[in-house]
Amino acid sequence: MTNNQKSLDDFQRIFLGKGGNTGPLIVPYTFDELVRDLNEVAPYDWGTFLHDRVDKINPHADLAGIERGGYKLVYTDKPNASELVITANAGPDATVVNAWYSIGLRVGAENTIKDVRWNGPADNAKIVPGSKIIAVNGQVFSPDVLRAAIREAKGKSEPIRLIVQLDNFVSIADIDYHDGERYPVLQRIEGTPASLDDITRPLASPPPAQPKSPGDNHPTAR
Repeated sequence: MTNNQKSLDDFQRIFLGKGGNTGPLIVPYTFDELVRDLNEVAPYDWGTFLHDRVDKINPHADLAGIERGGYKLVYTDKPNASELVITANAGPDATVVNAWYSIGLRVGAENTIKDVRWNGPADNAKIVPGSKIIAVNGQVFSPDVLRAAIREAKGKSEPIRLIVQLDNFVSIADIDYHDGERYPVLQRIEGTPASLDDITRPLASPPPAQPKSPGDNHPTAR
C-alpha cells in the first residue's frame, strides 16, 4: 500500500502521541478519529475495512493479513513454541490438556473440563464445561492417557470413549474424532517478504548480557 514507506509505527506516533510526550493518560477516542489517523498514514477505505473485520460476525478468522505478511496457518501434531512456554509457566488454574483444535476441549486442574468448543467433537458428544473426566478408553484419566487416545484414534473408526462426572451424575461420552492431535502454527510462505517479522520486531535493542561474577560457577559454601 505504501511500498514499505510507512508502517504501523507511523500510525502509532499519530494516534498515541496526541497531547505530546506525557505520562500515562486515559484519552478517549472515536471511530472517526481512528479512521482519520489511518488515512493520514495511508489513504484507504478504513471505515469499511474495520467494520468488516470488527463489527461483522464471521465463521472463520480472517487470515488474509497473515498470508500477506508472509505466513500461512497450518496444523501439526506437536504443540507450538508459545504453548510450551505457557504450559511451563502455568499456575494453579492452568490448562493441563489443550485439545481445543482436535476433540475441542481444554482440561484444567483436577481433571475438570474448563471449556468446550462449540460444535466441535466433544460438544457433539454432549460434553459440557465443569464435567470431570474419570476415565478414557477404560483407563483412569491422566493428561498423557487422553493425548494418547487422541493419537491412537487417528484413521480408525472407533470413538474415543470418556467417562465423565457432572455433580452426582456419571455418564459415557463417545467422541467421534479421528484426525490425531492438532496444534496451530504459522508457517513461512516461501518466496514472499516476511512482513509479519518486521511488524513484530522489537523497537528497542535487548540489554547487553551481564558478565558473570567469579563466584557464579562455584557452589555456595555453608
